[in-house]
Amino acid sequence: MKKQNIVGKLIMDNGEMGIIINKISHASWTDDPYMNFHVSYEIKYINGTRCVISEPSLLEMISSGRIYFVEDDV
Repeated sequence: MKKQNIVGKLIMDNGEMGIIINKISHASWTDDPYMNFHVSYEIKYINGTRCVISEPSLLEMISSGRIYFVEDDV
């Protein structure tokens, strides 16, 4: 997946429709290389469930086909 803003995109996740509602960026201090940056996404599903998933996990699920963008399916 190329770098793009995916917040607001409709997804299908194992038969459940959802929308990516938030990008969460945070950093943590470490000894080397001093700061690590992490990105996660918040997904809200039609059934009311919310989930926060790390960017690497989301990208893996997209590349495996478990999660796909609904717009790409139309």
